[in-house]
Amino acid sequence: MTRSLFVAPGYESVGEVFRKHHSQSSAGASFVAFVAGKKVVDLWGGQQKDGSPWCDDSLCV
Repeated sequence: MTRSLFVAPGYESVGEVFRKHHSQSSAGASFVAFVAGKKVVDLWGGQQKDGSPWCDDSLCV
């Protein structure tokens, strides 16, 4: 499964939750968080509805 995980120090628990969820499902998802203008979490992975890999620029709502 395609997956990208960037987690700044102090935010490791967010990455762990994402990894746990994606070890149980192939559905695509993404999450990014900024604190004081600095990216601290950037996570994405899984598959799109058509079965193609989820990418950093996959659209979601």
